[in-house]
Amino acid sequence: MTPAPAASFPGTAEGFSQLLANDSSKSVGLAAIETLLTALENSRATTVNELNKELTEIVNGMARTDYSSTSIRSASDLFRRFITLAPAELLDQRDFTKVLDFYRQRGKVFIERNVLTHSYSKVVLEALTTVHKAGTIVHVWVTESQPDASGRLMCEALRKEGIKTTLILDSAVGYLMERIDMVVVGAEGVMETGGIINKVS
Repeated sequence: MTPAPAASFPGTAEGFSQLLANDSSKSVGLAAIETLLTALENSRATTVNELNKELTEIVNGMARTDYSSTSIRSASDLFRRFITLAPAELLDQRDFTKVLDFYRQRGKVFIERNVLTHSYSKVVLEALTTVHKAGTIVHVWVTESQPDASGRLMCEALRKEGIKTTLILDSAVGYLMERIDMVVVGAEGVMETGGIINKVS
């Protein structure tokens, strides 16, 4: 019987190797995290101990591949520490599915970077496209940029590149800011002091 291809095993060491074989630009650490997130999505664990055992086995399997075990273990450790930062009252629940759902949501937050940009900028568009093609998962929030609504043009351009994008009202920036990891804006001009000049909506 012919064994199934590695791509049939997402969330496993075989799937991890296939991720890197299919995309040479993807970092080992990112592939490890994506593998653990997939395993988390597919997990049927009923206790924290069961889940830890599942994830540990996957990490050990990835570390036995030909890729850097140091990168695999360090990225995996950071990911596991991040997702398990749960409130004590949540961990005390008997229904582990709620805990698992919380871990899954944390995992998605860890792997996806929220970027805010304002208006339309060719430089910002090129930079975000390059980051996206390098394998980094980003969600770009674009201000509408009234009165000319140039943010809509930016939003359309990003979506054409396959980048997850959300158009927001200019007034929503304050509400959204606590979720943002990075703000990237273009400039109409750069001053000798290092300051930038940009349009004001």
